[in-house]
Amino acid sequence: MKIYSRYLASLLIFVFSQACTEIIDIDLPEHEEKIIVNSFFTSGEQIKVHLSKSIPVLEDSIPLCDDAFVRLLEGNIIIDTLHRDGDYYYSDVLAQASKEYSLIINVPGMDSVVCHDVIPELVPIQSYKLTDSLMIDEYGCVVMQFEFDFIDPPGINYYEISMNIDPWYLWFMNNTDPVITTTGILDYEPETLIFSDNLFDGKAASIKVNYSVEAYVFPRIGNDPEYEYNLNVSFRSISKSYYLFKQKQIVYLFSLQSDIFTGASEPVQLYSNVNGGYGIFAGYSSDDRTINVVVQ
Repeated sequence: MKIYSRYLASLLIFVFSQACTEIIDIDLPEHEEKIIVNSFFTSGEQIKVHLSKSIPVLEDSIPLCDDAFVRLLEGNIIIDTLHRDGDYYYSDVLAQASKEYSLIINVPGMDSVVCHDVIPELVPIQSYKLTDSLMIDEYGCVVMQFEFDFIDPPGINYYEISMNIDPWYLWFMNNTDPVITTTGILDYEPETLIFSDNLFDGKAASIKVNYSVEAYVFPRIGNDPEYEYNLNVSFRSISKSYYLFKQKQIVYLFSLQSDIFTGASEPVQLYSNVNGGYGIFAGYSSDDRTINVVVQ
């Protein structure tokens, strides 16, 4: 339905554009070029940073920062200078949880930027349960449920759950768990789920995540009505900056789907923790599982 709406919208725009054309001069403010940082980093891995430059609103080609001088700090001590390889800058130091890392980035002819964040300690999944064919929704999609348990450390904590059934698309539908529904992000068709520990601070928690796939995608095995798939799950402990960025990014990505039938969306200002520039520099820890599911 969305594809048809977008096609019809494009057709109408084309027809109207042929009917009348008027040139309008728009007085745009002068653009100030800024460094854009894009980096999500985790323990046991090199810190990887993508650097680009902001562009005026009418341009669409984003230039890279190919001559940046990037220093990595742990606390207040410089511990590395990142080297460029392709479109990214890499550290030789492997990041560690609970340590604060900062970047000082200098690009010739541009204002320098500073950003910092910490990798939260890993909160592992204690146990999990899968429920097959919880329901068939109104679109004919099979709804499954992944329920998992973990122990939340005291203090304010933030989490992300990412799931996929390679190579098929998975989406989150018909969720009723209050931890998920109170986030307010389900209406924006998120690809991952984020939440805080507001409802269970410092306690054992159990979260139920309902997910859907189209029924025809599961391969039959043998002569019986059985199917088998691998469910890839990443349960991440994320920093506050990571959470705030994702919260806005989910709404922003959804707004890009608007057309003349759904209406124009309100502008979304993405969160940034980059002082003097734009973008995100955020840490996370991840408990990754590949669960083989055989349903009879």
